Amino acid sequence: MDQKKLDLSNRLYILTIVLVVLILASVSTQVVSSWKSFSGDYVRELSVEGTGKVSVSPDLATVSVGLETKGDVLSDLLTENSTKTNAIIAGIVALGVEEKDIMTQEYYVNPNYDYTPERGSFEDGYIVQQNLVIKVRDFSLLGQVTATATANGANRISGLGFTVENPEVAKAEAREKAIANAKEKAEEIAEQSGIRLGKIVNFWEVNDDYYMPYKGYGGVSMDMAVSSEGSVETPIMTGTQDITVSVSLSYKIK
Repeated sequence: MDQKKLDLSNRLYILTIVLVVLILASVSTQVVSSWKSFSGDYVRELSVEGTGKVSVSPDLATVSVGLETKGDVLSDLLTENSTKTNAIIAGIVALGVEEKDIMTQEYYVNPNYDYTPERGSFEDGYIVQQNLVIKVRDFSLLGQVTATATANGANRISGLGFTVENPEVAKAEAREKAIANAKEKAEEIAEQSGIRLGKIVNFWEVNDDYYMPYKGYGGVSMDMAVSSEGSVETPIMTGTQDITVSVSLSYKIK
């Protein structure tokens, strides 16, 4: 009886050892396989970045034309503001600007407040403010637009900005330069390190849109816009703008 128990114990012991060995062998195989896969993927790719920049001239300008009227009788102020605004629009359209490129951006009717040391803050009639945003595609008209607006009653010119209406063409050119720049870097690295480049396996466009429209802020007072002889054209320089595209390329290493 004792001999049978001993034989059974030996068999269970041997079976346990065999199972442990098999489990350890399986785990070791998986670890080695995973390490090979990881290390293989890690060393078989090269990633490089490239940047391309294109300078473009703006083809669209926007300018804000403001009209502010103050007085005691609100109905008279509304009539005056409307009459002057219509005259401003008619004058600008007569220059060749299309009506679809003129938009009312702001229109306010509020009590007007004043201040004196004796009375402090007090209500003094009303103030009517209207602001038009005008798109100008022919830059030779910009000076005439501001002069015509002030001649017809505008007393604020602000927010002059320049932009590219369709930047996609320039962005495509910048992207082409960025890819060429990245490829040049990859070839230099390959030559210096002795590796052989395979095909491109991944492509990313990084920080695609660095392009920002230029915009100037601040108002121009009536005194600055009009001389003693009437409205004058202001010389305006558009300059150029940069459109930048960055890309990342991943090569398979042979």
